[in-house]
Amino acid sequence: MKAKLLYSVFFLCFILSALQLHADYSPLSILAGLNFIWNSDGLSNDIEGMQNDGTPGGLNSAPPPIAAYLGLEYKFAITPLISFAPSASLYAVQYRFEERPLPTENENRTAYIPSIILDLPFLFPFSNNKNIDWYAGAGPAVLLRWAFLESDVPFDAINTDETLSAGDQVAKINEYNWSSFRWMYPTFQAGIRYKLETGWGAGVSVRIALPLFNAWSKPSVPFFDSTMILLSLTITPPVRKTVEKQTFLIEN
Repeated sequence: MKAKLLYSVFFLCFILSALQLHADYSPLSILAGLNFIWNSDGLSNDIEGMQNDGTPGGLNSAPPPIAAYLGLEYKFAITPLISFAPSASLYAVQYRFEERPLPTENENRTAYIPSIILDLPFLFPFSNNKNIDWYAGAGPAVLLRWAFLESDVPFDAINTDETLSAGDQVAKINEYNWSSFRWMYPTFQAGIRYKLETGWGAGVSVRIALPLFNAWSKPSVPFFDSTMILLSLTITPPVRKTVEKQTFLIEN
């Protein structure tokens, strides 16, 4: 059901882009990149269970995961100086549960978590020449994710150093991720796009999603734990040729 909903959103974006025939660029862009997810418990510490600044940590965790993702972005021009640019980015990670969800190596995994970041930023574009566009902005984002038991992991499997079965860990992960507003992130981003000779746009962007929920959620973790840094390559198709073709057909 979730996959069907995602495909429907993507299809709607394609339909809307076909209607925006007056612009040099299509309002729809394709995103591909890497999502670095900061994990304080994956750091190396001299004192077990303690971060260098004295905050809790040191759980049996893998280093911060880096997940590849694909996405779509659609830009609505509100004014010449402001655009609304919702996007959806899809990625997946492997986790286990020990006091809280922790990224893990393949051999210790219990949960597979497909995730969609729905980003809703307002962007402020500007340009220093006709071929290069710069932009920056911010807005809220919603992280939609659900943990599933790994297909080759038995529901009642228990590792020697754990007390919860794999199935119970999956349930705990979902409970944790959907409590204390852990699905809500403010995001900040900046990017650049260059117009190629073909009329296509190619660019790069960076987004930073901050976990404000760490200010009040329990158990207490370092504030920047679960921060996401998303680096994207962006491809934007042109629409001017389509306009010229339609004008030629009308005139003839």
